Amino acid sequence: MKIKIYQPKHIFELGKRKNQEDFIWPLAGEASKNDRLFVVCDGMGGHEAGEVASEAVATAIGKWFEQHVEEDGIVTTDDMEQAVDYAYQVLDGKDPDGISDMGTTLTAIAFHRGGCIATHMGDSRIYHISKPERQILYKSRDHSLVHDLWAMGEISYEEMATHPRRNVITKAMHSGPERRCEATIVHIAHLEEDDYLYLCSDGMLEQMSDQEIVDILCGPGSDDEKVEMLTQATIDNSDNHSAYLIHIADVKQEDGDEALQDDEADMSDPVQLSDEPLNENEDVPNEEVEADTVDEPKKSGHTWKWLLVLFLLVLAVVAGAIVKTLYFNK
Repeated sequence: MKIKIYQPKHIFELGKRKNQEDFIWPLAGEASKNDRLFVVCDGMGGHEAGEVASEAVATAIGKWFEQHVEEDGIVTTDDMEQAVDYAYQVLDGKDPDGISDMGTTLTAIAFHRGGCIATHMGDSRIYHISKPERQILYKSRDHSLVHDLWAMGEISYEEMATHPRRNVITKAMHSGPERRCEATIVHIAHLEEDDYLYLCSDGMLEQMSDQEIVDILCGPGSDDEKVEMLTQATIDNSDNHSAYLIHIADVKQEDGDEALQDDEADMSDPVQLSDEPLNENEDVPNEEVEADTVDEPKKSGHTWKWLLVLFLLVLAVVAGAIVKTLYFNK
């Protein structure tokens, strides 16, 4: 397929922080409708660490695509994995002794002849929104503690926004080979005219719900006006907040497009505003929370039930052994 986009729009705000740890690619003000790769990273690790990590990763992925991906080619899972691996190597070079706590989240999308490939790590987010349908078609699943707690039924959907550990993430790009995490990669083959791809750091989401994002992007006004509305709605946010908004101008289908992979429906986070936890059959990521990042979350009710059953079984076996011993010693 041939995909045309309107002039990409960006948000790159400091918030109430003293330094900017977010980074976007292409650089602010340098994107054009001919670009095919867009990256938003949210650095962590404090001054002169978070900003180094986010810039290193975003720039490395941008440079890798420039050197290895043909403009009219197909971008595969292997391509994206190699780009992320290269970004890890660059990040390691920024901390050769492995003593820094620098790290960054990652969101990236790349348009190609087969549609769009999206990858993410952490709690920065990717949305695929249909303007005509006023609907979120894809929303990346946060690699975060609160998302895992909600998926287990430990907290409600609403509690995720106010939970005291809501900023704790379970995946990020850190320097050091022993700390490498695998990115989630999703193929989007079904794109339509007037769709939006929206990449944003979690700072954009401090006081903004999915419904508010849909209302702005699917409402009236130009893309410039919509970016201004998003910026004004987040102007009082405490964290750095950055985003790229990509508006699809035209999609021309070609022979063979129907055979292309599309897995956004299987890999999307359910879009809902209720307390219902994920269905038991949902594909829920089960990454371990890093020990040096967060405390172990509390056990679920199901875990305690199984422990109780195990205890009773052991007790029954011990009791049987005692009775048997007393019987044969008569």
